[in-house]
Amino acid sequence: MPKCFIHDTKSSSGTFFNHIRLGPPSASPKYEIKNRDLLQLGVDYQGGSEDICKSVKMRVELGREWQSGVNKF
Repeated sequence: MPKCFIHDTKSSSGTFFNHIRLGPPSASPKYEIKNRDLLQLGVDYQGGSEDICKSVKMRVELGREWQSGVNKF
C-alpha cells in the first residue's frame, strides 16, 4: 500500500494532525498518515452567543481492500 503524508502549506487557519498543529506553516515537515489518525483543517471558533465551527475533522481509514462494494454512506 502506498504511503500518505500531510503537511501545512501556509494555510490561514491551520492544519492539525492528531490534535497537534503542524507548523510553522512555511516550514511544516511532512507527517506520515496511518490508519485511524485524525486530521483537522482549520480551527474551532466560538463567537458571540452562538458557536461557529470553521473546521473539518476527518478520521483516516486505510487498508480497506476488503470493502469491494459501495458503502452505506
